[in-house]
Amino acid sequence: MKLGFVSIAQHGFDWEWANQQFEASKRLLSQLDTPVVAPEGSVDTPEAMSNVLDRFISERVDAVIVQNGTFAWGGHIVNIAQNIDCPLFLWALPEPTLGGRLRSNSLCGVNMNSSALYRLGKFYKYVYAPADSEAALNAIRSFAKVVDTACRLRNTRIALVGYRVPGFYGSTFDELGLRKQIGPEVHHIGMAEVARKMESLSSEEVNRVLNEYYERIGGEDIGPENMERLARACAALDALCRQYGCSALAVKCWPDATQTLGTAVCSVMSKLTDDGMMAGCEADMYGTVTMLMQYYLTGKPPFLVDFVYADAEQDTGVMWHCGNAPFSLADDKSKVRISEWPRSFFGLKPGPFTFAKLGTDNGFRMLLTKGEALKSEMVFNGTTSVGRFRTPVMKLLDAIIYGGWEHHFSVVYEDVYQEMLDLCRLLGIKPVEV
Repeated sequence: MKLGFVSIAQHGFDWEWANQQFEASKRLLSQLDTPVVAPEGSVDTPEAMSNVLDRFISERVDAVIVQNGTFAWGGHIVNIAQNIDCPLFLWALPEPTLGGRLRSNSLCGVNMNSSALYRLGKFYKYVYAPADSEAALNAIRSFAKVVDTACRLRNTRIALVGYRVPGFYGSTFDELGLRKQIGPEVHHIGMAEVARKMESLSSEEVNRVLNEYYERIGGEDIGPENMERLARACAALDALCRQYGCSALAVKCWPDATQTLGTAVCSVMSKLTDDGMMAGCEADMYGTVTMLMQYYLTGKPPFLVDFVYADAEQDTGVMWHCGNAPFSLADDKSKVRISEWPRSFFGLKPGPFTFAKLGTDNGFRMLLTKGEALKSEMVFNGTTSVGRFRTPVMKLLDAIIYGGWEHHFSVVYEDVYQEMLDLCRLLGIKPVEV
């Protein structure tokens, strides 16, 4: 990803101060991991802006940061928005001094520009902070993560292994609608192809994966033969995803996996998601896309869950699935086991989380809340986390049930609530905040 940065100003205000702020801002932006393309100084005329835009277009910037060094001509922001179809970030600077002459009027300039962008239907964010401030840097970092996530989604291919589980109508999806609005391409892989790949693997390939399993768990109850079969299925799915350029997969895990592959794949998903290959259960494509969004924003593996128990008295809810949670989320590695089916068994660690699910209702929508996972043992067999949410748990349950939400949700152990909201706005997804 690449960012453009330009400061707009005019000579009727404090031009020299505006340029000083521009230089300070460039030094601040150099702390980003993202390359930044910027002109030599502040821009005042349409001709100067045209040159800047030509450079932004030639260097293919993915978003533009527009700082108001001072109040400036309103046509600049319209020209930027009309010539570069990308997200915009508006930066208002506090006045250099209070009293006497108004030297900058930066905030009013951003106000005018935001009004124009709103009426043009453009996505934008803003910050009101000094040029050398941590607040400005953090706001831009957050914006950059959202833009980067949107860019990555447009370049993502997801493997759909099999199709939906019987009766799981919530796992159906609009393949072209997903591609058009959000970006991911879906590549179909048959379960028979996975079975053939499993049998073609060398013992060295299987043993490597098997050893990686044993490094991450405290023990297993299924025996060496079943562990070898599990490792073979994991290696086969990973190899096929890489062969077809897929960075995630949604799997019809039952009944087909057990019948065709000779093993359940719950613990396969534990490992693949831990390894950065997002793996969605029960062929839930929208759940898998939600996982990808959270992973791209945080770099951390999420957990695709069922919401299975609400305790009104304690104001907590249990997030569970058969045994697919990433091993790295275990509260105690020594208690991680691979048991019946096979599947992973453990309780998840405490910490802040973001809870979300992409769905549809006359267009894409996103259920979104956040909370704090509490320290707890495994509540039900499988992988479980007990959470307290930002809203009363029964209110969350009402929202899920009366909102007609599909029964999977993605949980990532970081507060990216605001970033998920911004991503929804950027992609035209209706956020449903709870």
